[in-house]
Amino acid sequence: VTVVAGPAVEIAKRYLEALHAEDYDTAYALLAPDVEVVSPRRKTTGADALRARWRKAEYSHLSSEIDEREFEQRNGLIRATTRMTWRWKESGAVAYRTRVEGDFTIRDGRIERIETSVEHEAAA
Repeated sequence: VTVVAGPAVEIAKRYLEALHAEDYDTAYALLAPDVEVVSPRRKTTGADALRARWRKAEYSHLSSEIDEREFEQRNGLIRATTRMTWRWKESGAVAYRTRVEGDFTIRDGRIERIETSVEHEAAA
């Protein structure tokens, strides 16, 4: 995998870093007002609707670590592949691992579309 840099890659990188840090104002500022986010379970249209989904209450018993993140740029898309480990906050034991792929379309310095897929792997 080739790791690339460039303005569009930097926007995707800043967005993902801001989300992980729960810096929602920065993440929101990188979105086009009519951003479309598509995942296997749902489609969300609009920056305000997406922002409403960012509350992490359902994950309050878990903490996440980013193990690896790579970016590729191909045919105008930025693909970010993130591998994460989720741990139980109480014990520190590994709950599961996740691989998230996000394809970002960026226009005029803002994220216009994100299409994601997620794979979970049970703790060994």
